[in-house]
Amino acid sequence: ASASGLFLTAIADPYTVQSHQAQLGESREIIYIKDTSASMGWRYKTTGKSRAEIVQDFVLQLIAARKNTKDRAAYIVFASFPYLISDFTMDGDSLLFQIATGPIVTADESLPQAYPGKFILKDFDKIPFEGGTNLYLGLEAAIKLFDTKGDKKIGEEAKKNPSLKRRSVLIITDGASERDPESQLKELPKRGIVPYLIFVDPDREGEIKAHGENAPQIKLAGELLKQVRRYGGESFLATDRASLDKIRGRLDRLYSSVGGVKTHTIEQHIYRPLLIAAVIHCALGLALRLMLYRYHLIA
Repeated sequence: ASASGLFLTAIADPYTVQSHQAQLGESREIIYIKDTSASMGWRYKTTGKSRAEIVQDFVLQLIAARKNTKDRAAYIVFASFPYLISDFTMDGDSLLFQIATGPIVTADESLPQAYPGKFILKDFDKIPFEGGTNLYLGLEAAIKLFDTKGDKKIGEEAKKNPSLKRRSVLIITDGASERDPESQLKELPKRGIVPYLIFVDPDREGEIKAHGENAPQIKLAGELLKQVRRYGGESFLATDRASLDKIRGRLDRLYSSVGGVKTHTIEQHIYRPLLIAAVIHCALGLALRLMLYRYHLIA
C-alpha cells in the first residue's frame, strides 16, 4: 500500500518552490565640472583656507562616499579653458586619484597680484593667460563627452524618463562666469541630463570690487541659479562648511540608487526520490513474498 501511495504521488509530479529576492540598482552617469579659475584661490570666508582647498575636500569626500556604487563618472575642470582630468570610469579609486592629483586652480602667475589680500592659495598651476571663468566651455566639454563616450542605453532611458535622473552634471563654481552659459544648459534636457549647481561662497561685494558693478560676472551669477532650475536641475548655496555638509547629504539622497526588488522563483521537481522509494518498496515486497512462498513449499 505504501509503495502504491509513493508511486501515485510520484506520477503527480510534485515540486517545491524556492524564492530569492535581489535588490536592483541602476548605473548612473555623472560628470563633475569644477571651477579652477583664479577667484577660487580667494579666501573662503571665516576660514584660513582658499575656496579651492575647501571645494577639493568636499569633492573628494562626496566621491569617496559613492566609490562602491555603479556610477560611470568623469571629471572636468575649467577656468578660461576646460580640461578633461578623468574620462568616464567605474573605478572609484582611479577617479579619486585623478581628482586628488589634479589642479585646484589654473591661473596666470601674475593674477594673484590683482587680488591683494584675497588670493591666498600658494600652490597652484601657473598657466599663461589662464584664470578666467568660462563655465560655458566646461559645459560644452561635458556635453561632447556624453555624446561621444556616454552609455547609449543610459542615454536613451534618461531621455525617455528624465525623472530617473540617471544622467547629470554637478557644477561647482563661485558663479563669476564671464559669458552666459544658458545655450549650453538648454542642451542638457535634450540628452536627459540633469544639472546640479553648487554656488561656492557667493561674494557679490568682492566680485564688484574685482570686476566692476556692470561686469557680466556680477549679472550672470544670479541668473545662473535661475537657469539651472529652469532646465530641470537644483541649485545650492555653499556659504560655509556646515552648508557644504548639508549639500553633500542632499546629493547623496538625489543620487541614491534607483531600482526595485526582483524575485526569482525556482521550481524544483521531487518526483524522482519518491519514484525510487516506490520501486524499492515494490522490490522489497516482492522479495518478501518470494521468501514466504519458498518457506511454505519447504514446510
